[in-house]
This record gives sequence, structure tokens and C-alpha cells, in this order.
Amino acid sequence: MTLFCFSYAGGTATLYLKWQRYIHRYIHLYPLEIPGRGTRVNESLCYSVEDIVDDVYRKISAIVDDGEYAIFGYSMGSLIGFELCRKLKENGHKMPVHLFTAALMSPNLIEKRKTISTLSNEDFQQELIKYNGFPNEIIENKAIMDFYLPILKADFEAIETYTYRKNERTIDVDITTLYGKDDTIQLEEIHEWAKVTTGTHDTYEMMGDHFFILSEVERISDIINKTLSREVNTLTESSYMIQQ
Repeated sequence: MTLFCFSYAGGTATLYLKWQRYIHRYIHLYPLEIPGRGTRVNESLCYSVEDIVDDVYRKISAIVDDGEYAIFGYSMGSLIGFELCRKLKENGHKMPVHLFTAALMSPNLIEKRKTISTLSNEDFQQELIKYNGFPNEIIENKAIMDFYLPILKADFEAIETYTYRKNERTIDVDITTLYGKDDTIQLEEIHEWAKVTTGTHDTYEMMGDHFFILSEVERISDIINKTLSREVNTLTESSYMIQQ
């Protein structure tokens, strides 16, 4: 089982390095880096969710049909994961056995988000502080912020210019959504994820705010392990019945 992982805005694939200690050995972690950061820092940034998804699709489309896989996305990564499912479905690929989303309202509500990517650098930084995931030592370090601001602004622009395609068919994937107890996202906005799939939808409340992924790795991993174990058992039983 392969688990493709996508980070939050401004994040890199290294976010998932320590997960290997907790994720079950039958799950192959596959963090995906998007252009302009981490190992792809010398590539041009993407300014739309569509361009990011196109980039990811080119990287995995040749391998997704070779075995079972799932997708985990955090915040902006949830949106990428959802739209990737749509693109895979549109192009006739095998669908993931599960989609994990976290720290993001349902895609059909994204257009309600406040626009901050067009603010001045100073005002933009003040908005970032409200997310409680950016340490003061980073916010106050001009050299670091000069490097990260273009990346963060590009990612926020991608989210803020996203338009949910209402007339498109929903995906056929079971979804599990994680949300922070102290995040600003409302519970009813989390439950809306059930409307974008014909599969099941489960939710889990996590301790913390928008960046609970930094403190709740063990619990998140446990949820992933148990959920994918259940999916594997279902697939095995279905295969057995077909053979009989």
C-alpha cells in the first residue's frame, strides 16, 4: 500500500520524515514535493491548484495503477489530494482506497476563505501569525522570511483562486477528515466533505489548532494504520469472493 502525502501551504515533503516511526511497515510513505521548495526549490512556483495537480499527476499517473494506494493531504494538501482524485477519475485510473484530509474545510466552501495573498509582505506576515504555526524566530528573521514569503504567497494564491467545479461528478472514495479542536474551521465546514464523495465520510477531532500535525503525529498515524488495515481486509475479502 502506497500513501501519497501532500503538505500544507509553504511546507515541504520533509514534514513526513518522522512518520516512518509510526506508520505500519506495510504502508510505503511517498511524500510528494511540489515545485519551488525543498528538493525542487530551483523550479518555478505554481500559482493555481490546477497547475499543482497537473504537476503531481505527471509524476504518479504511470504508477497508480500498479497497486493499491491512498492519499493524505494536510490543509492545502487536502485540496490537492481531492482534485488529484478527480483528475485520476477523469482519466480512467484506479482510484485510491482512501483519502485522508486534514485542517481544511470542504472544497465546496473554499471560496469563502479570506484573501490575504495580495496583501503587502508586512500585512501578510501578520495574517500568518494568526495560524499559530509559524514560530516568532522565523517570522522575525528577515533572511528566512524573504525566502519563504514568495512560496507562501504562491500557495495562498492557489487556494484563494480555487473554484470548486460544482457540475463535476463527485469522487467515489471513502474520506476521513481530521480537524483541530482549537482551529478556526467550523465543524459544519468539516462535515461538508461528505457532500463531495459517494463514499463514506468519517471525522476525528484532534487536540490543537490549525497545525495539530506537529504534535499529534502518533494519533494521526494510528488512525491511518487502522483505516488502511480495514481497507486492505475489505479488498482481500472482495478478491476472495470473486475467486470463489
